[in-house]
Amino acid sequence: MRSWDYSGNTKEFVTAHFENIREKIKEEILKAKESIRVCVAWVSLRDIHEALVARASEGLVVEVIYNDDLKNRSLSLISCENIKFYPIKLRYYYGLMHNKFCVIDESVVITGSFNWSKRAGSHFENCVVIRDNFELTRRFLQEFYDIVSYFSEARAAQVNTCSHSGCRCESFKIGILGAESGLYGESTVGIWEICGSSHLRV
Repeated sequence: MRSWDYSGNTKEFVTAHFENIREKIKEEILKAKESIRVCVAWVSLRDIHEALVARASEGLVVEVIYNDDLKNRSLSLISCENIKFYPIKLRYYYGLMHNKFCVIDESVVITGSFNWSKRAGSHFENCVVIRDNFELTRRFLQEFYDIVSYFSEARAAQVNTCSHSGCRCESFKIGILGAESGLYGESTVGIWEICGSSHLRV
């Protein structure tokens, strides 16, 4: 395995990896003692899934931020009750939550170009593991919780989007009360959905 090591001071230690990256990530996950916080666009590697589920079932705090798209919604990992998930959908349809980092035990940062996806292994990628650089770790944790805050605020002010194929405009539902009729003065309510692009659905 090609790797590069660097020790900038007596505490900090950095390794860079260019091969067998998923194995290295899994190794770090299995060494975790207290917490694993993942922030990646896609999480579709089965062995990584299994490692995260196993650590969560052992009582570790496991939190995962991921891009909210069709690829991720179909993953079995998402159904694990012991893991806290934050699916991130940006306000613009072309936007991605494209971070690639993981913080373990608030002392180890894993980052680099490697997506945690099935296709990543076929590309030229890199992975950097930084240990005991607490200022750098603090910055990554701050980014993690900034995104969690974004998720919470977005959930609180959730906007409905158009269900028309390919349209992501904000949509509104309108109820139209029909005229009263019959012995008891009953009426029906028609529900219409309309969006900013004038798509109309009954």
